[in-house]
Amino acid sequence: MEEKDSYRLFSRKLLFCIMISLVSIILVLSSVQNASGRYVFDFKWGTTGSAEGEFDGPQGIAIDSRGNVYIADSSNDRIQKFKHDSTFIRAWGTTGSGDGEFSAPVDVAVDSSGNVYVIDFANHRIQKFTSTGTFLRSWGTDGPGDGQFENMAGVAIDSSGNVYVSDAPRGKDRIQKFTTTGTFITKWGTEGTGDGQFRGPQGLAVDQSGNVYVTDQQNHRIQMFRPDGTFVRGLGSFGLDNGQLRFPLDVAVYSPGIIFRDELVYVSDSHNDRIQVFFWEPDVHSGDGALENATQTNGTTKHNQNVSSNPQYEQK
Repeated sequence: MEEKDSYRLFSRKLLFCIMISLVSIILVLSSVQNASGRYVFDFKWGTTGSAEGEFDGPQGIAIDSRGNVYIADSSNDRIQKFKHDSTFIRAWGTTGSGDGEFSAPVDVAVDSSGNVYVIDFANHRIQKFTSTGTFLRSWGTDGPGDGQFENMAGVAIDSSGNVYVSDAPRGKDRIQKFTTTGTFITKWGTEGTGDGQFRGPQGLAVDQSGNVYVTDQQNHRIQMFRPDGTFVRGLGSFGLDNGQLRFPLDVAVYSPGIIFRDELVYVSDSHNDRIQVFFWEPDVHSGDGALENATQTNGTTKHNQNVSSNPQYEQK
């Protein structure tokens, strides 16, 4: 009888310990998801040139559901396709104005079916392709009104098929939102340097939650918004170091599905001729939510406690 009572007591203690452990894990996961943090440099690839895997003014980036990376190699008038670890797959496009030809492609997007959309800047149109580069259709008109494009730069598509386009006709600096068939829905943005303002909006990306990332070129930063245009946060500052940007021209987001690791944010750092990759690292050590500055030198990450005068766009 005493053995049974001891066993019951042990079982209850074990169950209690398991419950406490589960609650602790849930609390840790919750704190990690909601804590403040910083973007940290991960890796890069590419050099100047026209061979496979080389770039001449890379601009647009998009990532499909399999993690394949599409890059608008603008001055080479082509689209290059890579695996997410930078392994080259294929390229398509030549200089021209016909179907499947380009005159300065500046951005690329992929829908849920794997179709590829390219902003053909100097030809004032969007071209649509299969994932292997087969031409499907094109659409767009030239002009400054709603649903028109005078200086289009970036395109992105959400999970519902809505199409976001960055455009800056005569300094209006805006994001336009359309249905999958091109019907105008809404727009947001004005010219400036504050949150939600732009100086030359370029590439766009949409994450799994529908958040919209905008490459704010002349402000040397990336801004993140809700689907309705509400500002969330930003990253970047002008410079040559890891985590700094010089006239970034596109952004893409990839979710690797790794616990404790958020989406990977790929940035086309055009004037530095490189691709930079960031992830949002929650700051679980700082009680006041202060951000740390992270740089990488000779493969070693160094964390510095200096905070910029504008923490919203702190130099990372």
